[in-house]
Amino acid sequence: DINWNLPEFWEDPDLPYRSLLAVLKQSTSGLPEAIAAEYPTFLRQAMGDLQRVQATRHILDHHEPDLMLLHLGELDHEAHETGAFSLNARATVEYIDQLLAVLFSSVPDGSYVAIVSDQGFETRRHVYRPNVVLKEAELAARAEVAEGLFGVTSEDAAKLFRDRLAGDK
Repeated sequence: DINWNLPEFWEDPDLPYRSLLAVLKQSTSGLPEAIAAEYPTFLRQAMGDLQRVQATRHILDHHEPDLMLLHLGELDHEAHETGAFSLNARATVEYIDQLLAVLFSSVPDGSYVAIVSDQGFETRRHVYRPNVVLKEAELAARAEVAEGLFGVTSEDAAKLFRDRLAGDK
């Protein structure tokens, strides 16, 4: 059972990824309002890393959870948008370091903290246009591109990219 839940949740793909609307619908009743009572701007902003840290601090300070899970997602988003080691991505790492310093002041003595990453990034120095590659290969497929990632609509197209990208180290 989850006692205090403020999930990362996308209900509508047309809403911004940081939209509060879907999160608030799925949250523990009264929790967002309690957080906002302590952090007045909490409900007036997008659900970014600052709001996630505010929520985590509130829960740590008032509820003493046995397990707390927190996902800070701004670095992932920024690295997809601007590159792994871009100025913006590096600034986001600095920002997250500041947020973690604030958060760690609320972690109870005797707690264990694990910081993990969901993936790594590698910045390429060229632009890759997968739909152009598909057209040049005369494949009747389409590539869907979002946040620096792409997927294709046929197995032949997938094989083409696996073969081409395997040699692009």
